Amino acid sequence: MLELILNKKAPRAIILRDVDSILCTGAVIAEEFFGEDIEHGDVPIICAVGEEQFAKLIDDGYDYLSIKTLEDENSKGDVCIHSENGEIYTKDLLKLRDTLECDDMQFDQTTSPAEELALHTVKRIASISGATELIPITSAHIDAVTYIGPGGLRFAQKLVELGGKVKVK
Repeated sequence: MLELILNKKAPRAIILRDVDSILCTGAVIAEEFFGEDIEHGDVPIICAVGEEQFAKLIDDGYDYLSIKTLEDENSKGDVCIHSENGEIYTKDLLKLRDTLECDDMQFDQTTSPAEELALHTVKRIASISGATELIPITSAHIDAVTYIGPGGLRFAQKLVELGGKVKVK
């Protein structure tokens, strides 16, 4: 997804049956790390409608679907999927509010911009996944050896540029 967004080839919207946090991760990284380089509309609306509504979308054989984000202040992140047979209201997964309690994660002068962006990214993906807390870890495995395209390389370069280091508290 990151590659598609940075190359301005991403779809306008993605309608999923279930939340796909891996798919959303690329979009969140694009927004968090490359927000200044992307334009409005480069990042797709990504929503999950659930098994029943997804089956209905498939079974009804729609000639068209339109999707739009509702803009009033009470419906931040609400999305309307419209067809000739009705409407489905759901949320844009990328607009979900933070659901985590992370009082012990304070930033200070020693916190790099990369660390702040990384934590914000982790919190957004956790919220998309439905998490309510982060759990402490004592070790980690980093698997980023596959070259997918220049977007992934730009992401790694951006982390280095912002003072990113690998660490486990």
